[in-house]
Amino acid sequence: MTLHLHDGGAPEPEVESRPTHLRAMLGDSLARGFYHHAVRTARRGRAAVTPETDLALWWSFTTGLATALAAVGHAVEALQLYAEARAVTDDPKITMSAAYSTAMLYARHLPPEQQNPAMARQWLETALQLTGGITDERRRVVSTIFYEQGIALLDSREGRADEALELVNSGLVQLSTVLGADERRQDQARLRHNRAQLHLALGKAAEALADLDDVIAFDPENCEYYVDRAALHRAAGRTSAALDDYTAAVRLGPHLPEAYYNRATLYEETGRSGAARDDLRRVLAIDPAHLDARVALANLHLARGDLAAAEACVRSAPAERRDEPALLCTLGLIRSERGALDEADDLLTRALDAAPGLAEAWTNRAAVRFERGDAAAAVADLDRAVVLSTAAEPRYNRATALMRLERWGEAADDLTAALAVPGLDAKLRRDLRAGLNRCRAHASSHRR
Repeated sequence: MTLHLHDGGAPEPEVESRPTHLRAMLGDSLARGFYHHAVRTARRGRAAVTPETDLALWWSFTTGLATALAAVGHAVEALQLYAEARAVTDDPKITMSAAYSTAMLYARHLPPEQQNPAMARQWLETALQLTGGITDERRRVVSTIFYEQGIALLDSREGRADEALELVNSGLVQLSTVLGADERRQDQARLRHNRAQLHLALGKAAEALADLDDVIAFDPENCEYYVDRAALHRAAGRTSAALDDYTAAVRLGPHLPEAYYNRATLYEETGRSGAARDDLRRVLAIDPAHLDARVALANLHLARGDLAAAEACVRSAPAERRDEPALLCTLGLIRSERGALDEADDLLTRALDAAPGLAEAWTNRAAVRFERGDAAAAVADLDRAVVLSTAAEPRYNRATALMRLERWGEAADDLTAALAVPGLDAKLRRDLRAGLNRCRAHASSHRR
């Protein structure tokens, strides 16, 4: 694959522009997940041909551009491209493919407020009707099976996972009658992947794992499948197997951030904070706007006491993300650790104004206000945090503030409830017990 680098400033260099070569480049870019490069290549291809001069090539560039645009978050433009295709041709193959792709945009790729399951189903039914015009029986069966997978997706989302599973299983049986075991292996993998997701939705983790094993055997070069299998291994406590799958996903898709991010969080859980930081830096090198990775990296810097690195990490976020509540919350925590309590309070208040459901921001602002000597304000903030979070820390912090106010009985109730939270680490459990003993001692002294 040849990549042509361009920084967006100077005129584009002279590069390969023959439409047939551009089509090959586009296909390779899509297969490898280089979607931004695919967008540029497809636009050049569409500029080189028209529906009148070469309909097949024009459609290749148009549907390739729509696929890439949907992958990079521009599904609305992709929707317009399929409408354009229907306006310029009645070719049954193109209109059928455009109908299915339009359905998938309405089902999963458009912004949430624009997704429309009823419209998706309508377009899927249109695509399925058009398969009746395919004269080749084998192609007709295969097309019908894959379009029915869209129906299965919608059924599953509407709470009918059992019906969706029946449809997928039926498709796999039909597919085996028209395809050999080694034919269209990637397509066969897709159906099995659909079944794995349905098994997971039905709580059948063992069946989902078996499906994913088959999926990877059919299509071992798809990084998405390794990420999905890693999640199952991780949920079952098979950390080593999960790391192996995340590493395979990174190898197959080094330009995609999610495998790095998922591996980083697993490294963090297993105490390998240095490896976690390395992976999170890779995520941000690929996608500087990745909010979860930036917050996680800043928190890792905080945990090792590197306040300067933590603050630099947050402040280097792209300008359009700097007012994200999670980043404001993290920066507020950092500034409080550096002694800038007034600034920290302001940052945390801004976070809460934008996201009043952010329990961490209530907890952090309470800590700032407690540090400034306003225990009552801290309790008020922690009242909100306790409603939003089942974690032990907000109750422990509220108990600490209540003890400062000499409200020993309420503090004891919080400490008792916090001790009942599963999975406490040893230090927090010791601190909770020590606080509870202190409350009991005060209660005992008042009874004498």
